[in-house]
Amino acid sequence: MIMAVISYYHIPDSPADAGFLTLEQKKIARRRLLVVRDGDDEEEVIMGEEEGRGVRWGQVWNAIRDVGNWVTAFMFFFCNVSFSSLPVFLPTILRDMGYTSIHAQALSAPPYLFAFFLVLLSTYLSDRLGSRSYPILILSLIASLGYFTLAATSHIQSSLASAITNLDSEAPANSFGDWISSGAASTWLQENAAGALAVKYVSIFLAAGGIFSAIALVMVWNVNNSESESGRGTGMAILQAVGQCGPLLGTRLYPEDEGPYYVRGMAVCGTAMAVVVLLVGVQRWRLNRANRERDRKEAMEGRVGRGWRFML
Repeated sequence: MIMAVISYYHIPDSPADAGFLTLEQKKIARRRLLVVRDGDDEEEVIMGEEEGRGVRWGQVWNAIRDVGNWVTAFMFFFCNVSFSSLPVFLPTILRDMGYTSIHAQALSAPPYLFAFFLVLLSTYLSDRLGSRSYPILILSLIASLGYFTLAATSHIQSSLASAITNLDSEAPANSFGDWISSGAASTWLQENAAGALAVKYVSIFLAAGGIFSAIALVMVWNVNNSESESGRGTGMAILQAVGQCGPLLGTRLYPEDEGPYYVRGMAVCGTAMAVVVLLVGVQRWRLNRANRERDRKEAMEGRVGRGWRFML
């Protein structure tokens, strides 16, 4: 709270207010906020409008009515369902996979390190390609695959372990029962325990890398598609208000009584990331249609150059 008060008075509202910049640097900074392409061989594309001081309430209302802000907000919500559960319960999941508490804490670090480098790579490539939707879609699919692999592997282990534990003393009714009663199932579980742990651990890398990187790009995508500063601030407020409700669900997906497999929690997280994939598709379709409409309007008006366009 102390830093919030200090930041309010010391962080500049715009490049024009930054006392540590020269006049020329302020001009360059303002231009970079408004222009996405400005090369010798390319036409410049204006990506926003500069406002004076104060809130433009008309732009705020437009941002609230903009469906796109709510779509990205729910992307953030479903990402947070998966994201919030991972840091809280990753050591618990690793410990219940057979590791000691100390080893579990140590083994929880590499997935985060992998996610860090993937965030840097994905954001760099997204800027180079000039696209947000495709990277978010791919990353969400990766995270969903990781979680569903965790859920499937855990389900197989859970089902076999339950069948072995609850085996009746009566004679087996089928070949599956014969396999279990003979002890072969228990032997198979023990022999393949190391392989199952390896599959789960690799899946955690996929889930962590995909989730962290997707969240970074979802937040940027929301900002990229706001035409004004007031609208940009409102869009971010909607994103945070809706998205931060995700942890309310995510932190309740791994109750102790469902350990050590947590099949339901992992399946829910995988489904949440699959929903993000669908929302990305909807958002890209909406924005692409809006851009085509602007192209047609400018062509009819005979305007030279391109005005503001949504980033796909």
